[in-house]
Amino acid sequence: MFSPFLLGLCALISPQGRTQLPLVPGSPTTRVDVSGVWEKGTGLDEQILLKELADGGLLGYVAGTPGLYLVGGSRQGTDVILEFEGEDGGGIYDAGTFTGILSREQLVGFFDDGSGPLPVTLVRSSAQVVEEHWLLIEADTSTMVEATRLLDGGTFLGGGFAGAGQCDFLACGGGIDVWNIAGTAHTIQTSSGGSCSTSSTLTGTLDPTSFLLMGAYTSTSCSSSASGSFMGGKRGLTNTSDVSHLLAMVARFCDALESESSTAIDVLHSTYVHDGKTRADWAADFAAWYTSYDSIEATAELKQIVTVDDGQVHAYLQGPSRMEWHLRVTGVPAAGGDAEVLLDYEPAMFADGLHAVGTEAGRWVFEGNGELSPFSINMPIAMGDGDLVTFGLWPYGVHGGGHPEGHPGMDIEYAPGAKVRAAADGVVTYIGPNSNFPTQWDLLLEVRQGVVAQYDHMGAVDPSITVGTAVVAGQVLGDPSTPFPHSVIHFGVRAGLDTVSPSDFLNAAGQAVFDSLWVTARYAEELIEPLASNPVDVSFPLTASRSLVSGSLPARLEFTRDDATTYTTTYALYDGTDAVIEIGTVNFNPFKPISEINLTPTSPAGPTKLGVLDIQGDDLWIDWDTTARPTSLASASHYALDYTKVYVSNIFDGSISVLDLGTGTVTNTISVGTMPAHLAHSPALGMVFVGDRGASEINRVSTVTETVVLPSIPIANTAGAVDIDLSSGTVYGLATPIEPAMGTEIHIIDGTSATEDPGSPISIGINLQDIRVDRVNGVAYATDFGDSSANSSGVIPFDTITNTVGALIPIANSPHGIAFDAEANLLYVTQVDGDSVFVINTATGKVGPSIPVGKDPEWIALNADGSKAYVTNCGDGTVSIIAYNGTTWSVNGTIAVGTEPFFVTVDNISNKAIVTNRGSDTVTIIDTISDKVIATIDVGDGPVGATFVRYNL
Repeated sequence: MFSPFLLGLCALISPQGRTQLPLVPGSPTTRVDVSGVWEKGTGLDEQILLKELADGGLLGYVAGTPGLYLVGGSRQGTDVILEFEGEDGGGIYDAGTFTGILSREQLVGFFDDGSGPLPVTLVRSSAQVVEEHWLLIEADTSTMVEATRLLDGGTFLGGGFAGAGQCDFLACGGGIDVWNIAGTAHTIQTSSGGSCSTSSTLTGTLDPTSFLLMGAYTSTSCSSSASGSFMGGKRGLTNTSDVSHLLAMVARFCDALESESSTAIDVLHSTYVHDGKTRADWAADFAAWYTSYDSIEATAELKQIVTVDDGQVHAYLQGPSRMEWHLRVTGVPAAGGDAEVLLDYEPAMFADGLHAVGTEAGRWVFEGNGELSPFSINMPIAMGDGDLVTFGLWPYGVHGGGHPEGHPGMDIEYAPGAKVRAAADGVVTYIGPNSNFPTQWDLLLEVRQGVVAQYDHMGAVDPSITVGTAVVAGQVLGDPSTPFPHSVIHFGVRAGLDTVSPSDFLNAAGQAVFDSLWVTARYAEELIEPLASNPVDVSFPLTASRSLVSGSLPARLEFTRDDATTYTTTYALYDGTDAVIEIGTVNFNPFKPISEINLTPTSPAGPTKLGVLDIQGDDLWIDWDTTARPTSLASASHYALDYTKVYVSNIFDGSISVLDLGTGTVTNTISVGTMPAHLAHSPALGMVFVGDRGASEINRVSTVTETVVLPSIPIANTAGAVDIDLSSGTVYGLATPIEPAMGTEIHIIDGTSATEDPGSPISIGINLQDIRVDRVNGVAYATDFGDSSANSSGVIPFDTITNTVGALIPIANSPHGIAFDAEANLLYVTQVDGDSVFVINTATGKVGPSIPVGKDPEWIALNADGSKAYVTNCGDGTVSIIAYNGTTWSVNGTIAVGTEPFFVTVDNISNKAIVTNRGSDTVTIIDTISDKVIATIDVGDGPVGATFVRYNL
């Protein structure tokens, strides 16, 4: 789907009375410089602003089309190339390339988004337009769109919108055809093209005090219609002149860095300081780069610019003059080697040193926030002023209690007579009635540039406090809400719509107050979300896994909550081999002197476990009995909350990247073997077994110390695929010779002693690729590429009880990855050369059906109930999703990932899939509930394997 900007370009017919200029290199031009403002020749409803760099590269900004960015470009002579990309709905859209000629005052050429070139003409513009930035939010779902509104002398010219990570409200993106304002009344009409066009109408009223736009919308697409309520607000404005000057500022900065000039520091205000980092500190960073690196390259993408607050910006969306952008600086070490990343910057809350902009001596510069130390804050309540009527303290991130999207702060109960206090020095920027409870008050306190402390549901505000009042930490702001049944406020920390957990930024005094309240906190979501700062961006069903630390109860327990609006919860108990021994339903009551829980088993059936428990963050103490509920926790078993890491094998640099799934960061890199390939994890042994394609060995890595355990396990030829029978601890490794015609072997290894079985190895197949152990049915399956002879490729079963090889199940076209559903007796096999997945019924031996997927499918993984399979298509950079309804299979969509996606594995506790992108040295994290990409993370060179590892803090 083209953006409105590019659609308009591609549809362009030369203005009446003029003939479109031919594409002739060297046509006469008034200037050989593409810098400036450009628009369509048929009318102004978007602008693109360009600025040349010293090396011929181009910076740009697209006004009027949020979500579309110029990410690269160049001018060589009169030849111009512009590269567009956009982020919307979880993936790249509107990506394309303009290639053309600078001819007189026109850019004449073609745009190609991959579907073929279309003619495009741009003309220089002298128009000075204003760009308003708005945020529109669907009231029931909180889904959002970014919207822009272009004006020329107050006249509406046009605009666009882009879904903020979603396509459900209005559309993924499109144009704004009408945005009329009459007094406080707004009428907005949008349209979207593509294979299923959509049109929407929004009508609303702007509150003249809060500047909150509220109203109703209707939306009609080719297949459905929707309606509901929305709200919105203005984020700020900019104009052509300011954008042009900021482009020039960024160009000077990039040019100075690439020429290793000391003038790079001139992009910072002369008095710049930001969270303690000074202008001199930046100068030292630049000097260090220039000394240690050559061939420095600086690339920038400008995304959103706000330079004006016209007095009608909503209080929650206010901020300094600012620039949303991405800066990446790389350099080649002076000693030689590959280029390294020196700075990869995109503004984030409390990581925004190059965000706020202003002017000094007539030039735009980065200002910094003026703070001499990183952000910290106190609590809004004095020590001893808390109460425990209902919950005491309800923490950040929990889903429920009217916040299915995730609680954006903490709620605190106050003792009778206690006062609400300023958590830091600051200035009051807003006081107004609460939108849900008009007799209660909301107050915003700006505690540093662009950051506010949010106080909602207050009672009376102190008479001395008005908008503009400067207060000091600890000063009384007013009362908590009137008891019904308790006195409470909501306390948050936010920058615009971005929120953080206040408890993550407490100073020493604030931490002491928080700890005194947290120890007695109790709330309905605590079984699943027990932390002071819980993740907001999660998918339901949501599971909390805990492993036994001490006591006599089962080795692991899980609690799973079905959705964010109800409290239907189930449990599962696991033995020491991580096999499920019991599942059932949960009834939890935290509002007792000792929290009570009932566990009613459904499989196998049995008497209800009457339990008591206490939860303190990561730790849970629980005891139960089937006849009488314990009256204390004296005999309780202690469990610790499980966190998840992902071990990723990088075949080309001999390493394993350890990825923390919660933070999305690589926390360790482990050197292991020569060419680490497949991984198999044993929770009971605390070990990951690593097949090595470059050596005749299987390596072991301790998940406790994250170090290699010696000695390695020697095997003949080169090791590749490995898997483990978790019930017996037996490791099965495939050994593949250099010459496939020599045949392959399966090695059977005791995982505990790291010794090979006396009867091992066993010859099996010709050219084996993958092995997976079905511990339920006592069989392993291996895929065999075979050789050139007929019916030599397929799947070979291997009896893990008798260690005997079964008959080949013939499958053509390079069978490779395996996944199986033991309960349904279904085996899934990818065909690399057949672009399909075969399904085998292991009970009947029947082969079929064949399911077409993407190009060169390598690996496959199933979700917990077998209703979805994820297939990596190495040849086209996608993952296919196969849906199974118990009878038939169908491809239910594809997900764009990285280059050469190779391996995939699914974790059914976190509801995440990990895809290793061998060609782009990244892993892609997919949410298996929404089937959307939530992160792409750099790892080592050539990631080809991955396994999930649970751990405790």
